[in-house]
Amino acid sequence: MTDSKIIGRVLATEKAPTTIDNFAFWTNPTLILNPFDIVKVEHVNGSFSYGMIEDISHITDAASFLTNYISSDFGDVGVESPMCDELAANIYSFPMKYHPINDPEFFMNRDFIGKHWNRKFIRAIQAVLNSTKGKVGKGKTFFEEAFGADEHRFWTILWMPETFIIYRFMFKDNLAKEWEEKFWSLPADKLKTVQEIVALNQFKELDMSQYDEQVRDVLTYYQFTRDEAEELIKQSKTE
Repeated sequence: MTDSKIIGRVLATEKAPTTIDNFAFWTNPTLILNPFDIVKVEHVNGSFSYGMIEDISHITDAASFLTNYISSDFGDVGVESPMCDELAANIYSFPMKYHPINDPEFFMNRDFIGKHWNRKFIRAIQAVLNSTKGKVGKGKTFFEEAFGADEHRFWTILWMPETFIIYRFMFKDNLAKEWEEKFWSLPADKLKTVQEIVALNQFKELDMSQYDEQVRDVLTYYQFTRDEAEELIKQSKTE
C-alpha cells in the first residue's frame, strides 16, 4: 500500500456545509483525479473518514461562459477539446465589460462602448444571461443554443429582438424565425438602415412613419415586449 500524501484541504461554506454524507475539498489544479477515486480525510481524535469522489469542478465567482467565448478567438467552434469536456468539469467565467479607467471622459460614468459593439449587442448578451439565469449549462449543445454554433448565428443573436432572445424556445419556430428571414433578406441599403436604428436599442419612441414598408416590417418585431410575451404564455397555458 502506498504512503498517504496530502492532496488538498476540506472546505465548507454556509450553504454547503460538511456533513456525515458529503464533503468538498480543493486541490492542486495540476493534480489528476477521477470520479470514484477514494480519498482519506483526517478527522478528530486521530480518526479518519473515507470518501469517494463523485464530481470534479473548477469553480469561480463567474456568471457565464462569455469570457470563454472571447478567449476562444471569439467563438471559433473549430477549437478542439473544450476544457469542460476535456477535464470533465464545470467551468465558469465572468462576462466583463471593458472600461477605460484612464480616460477622463469616463471617470464618472460607465457609458463607454467599444467600436465593435453597440447598446443592442450589450443588451443581447445580457438577455442571453437573463434567459439562462446567469450561466450557460455544461455542454456544447447548450452553449451553441445560447450563443450560436457559428459566427453567422452569433451575429443573428446579437441583432435579434430582445424578447425573442429571452423567450427563445417559445418563438424560435414562429416569430423569431419570421424576423430572421426578413432581417437577413433585406437589401444591403435597407439592412444598414435597420442595423443603425437597432444599434441604438431605443424602440419605444421610434417614429416608424419615416421608413418604407420593408424597414417598418422588420422594426415592428423589436417593439414586441416581454409583457406581451408573458401574456401569450398565459393564454397558451389556459387553452
